[in-house]
Amino acid sequence: MLIQSNLIIEIMNFYIYYLYIYSLLIPFIMEHIKQNLNPDLPDGSDPENPIKIYCDGVFDNFHHGHAILLQKVKTLFKHVHLTVGVCNDEDTVKHKGMPLLSYNERCAMVSYCKWVDAVVEAKWEVDLSFLDYIGVHYVAHDDIPYAVGDIADVYAEIKAARRFIVTTRTEGVSTTDIIDRVLRDYNIYVERSFKKEVDLTELNLPIHTFYELKLNNLADFITNGVLQLSKQVLEENKTSKPLLEEFVSKFET
Repeated sequence: MLIQSNLIIEIMNFYIYYLYIYSLLIPFIMEHIKQNLNPDLPDGSDPENPIKIYCDGVFDNFHHGHAILLQKVKTLFKHVHLTVGVCNDEDTVKHKGMPLLSYNERCAMVSYCKWVDAVVEAKWEVDLSFLDYIGVHYVAHDDIPYAVGDIADVYAEIKAARRFIVTTRTEGVSTTDIIDRVLRDYNIYVERSFKKEVDLTELNLPIHTFYELKLNNLADFITNGVLQLSKQVLEENKTSKPLLEEFVSKFET
């Protein structure tokens, strides 16, 4: 118990130290960001003229990594209006693959995030004309060059105009990771759906898996029935107790 308490204290001390160091770095980080901003655009200090930032993505199966990103962007400056672009189904399938959720579902999930002020349909190749069209000052994205076709970095024009704000990804979580978990434990989730009496024809299962689950369910039903009946007989007929106990134990192991 003492070891656990000491460990908790060490973790708390480390977290406090981390927050302290981060608080010291914030002014330098913000100064670096401001130095790269366009001086002709709002800086986020005026509540009547907030800095308008655009952030986009597929946002499939919205998770805490998405929420952290939007929080970071929304709180970069004192007064921020955050517009989030959600990629439509056609672009997503073409460039990323089929999403779990439809465009309308993904838009709905993003719109319920407290950090988001507006949701628009994203343009896959963002340019200055698009930023002006939706009425934003900056685009926030990670600094890795994003190549599309013959274009080495679609954000090059925006970076040159000093209308680009660098963000960071949340490591350790992504929609791909979540899908991989489901695929890794495929049989577990199929059995889970079966036990919840989901119509197996809607799961698009291979025919052999379909009948395997049906047979397993039938076997479980028969086994449970035999166990219940045997225990009932055991209670009613004490004279056959040793024989029935041996019989029941074969099903229970």
